[in-house]
Amino acid sequence: MTDPLAALAPRGLRARSSSARYRAATVVVAAVMIALPVLWVLLIAAVIGLTGWHVVHHVDWVLVPRGYNRGLLFWRAVAYAAPFLIGPTLVLFLVKPLFASRRRVRGDDIALDPAREPRFAAFVQRLCLWAGATPPEV
Repeated sequence: MTDPLAALAPRGLRARSSSARYRAATVVVAAVMIALPVLWVLLIAAVIGLTGWHVVHHVDWVLVPRGYNRGLLFWRAVAYAAPFLIGPTLVLFLVKPLFASRRRVRGDDIALDPAREPRFAAFVQRLCLWAGATPPEV
């Protein structure tokens, strides 16, 4: 039986250089990954700011002059109070993902047992040595 790594011996394992298009796309992806959390925090600040602006600038919705239709006052009060409930709730749900812990799913790991798969374990060891990588712990 031939060694699968022996076919690599004449060529070796050399890294290929990436194209300019690939590097440009990587820079764009990195910029977007940096911009997304910043935009998320700005969205949270905008919700807080707009809720506060509404509280200050629309207080006249519930201030009723003499002789004003009292039936309409209820709906104006609802329209004035709705952002008091919606704004903080929205901020809570926007802030929560920033502080959520990342759970790691157990059971997806594959253990290499040299006693059960001696040829595969030897192949992985030789491949790691050939590539200059650290072999996996068993």
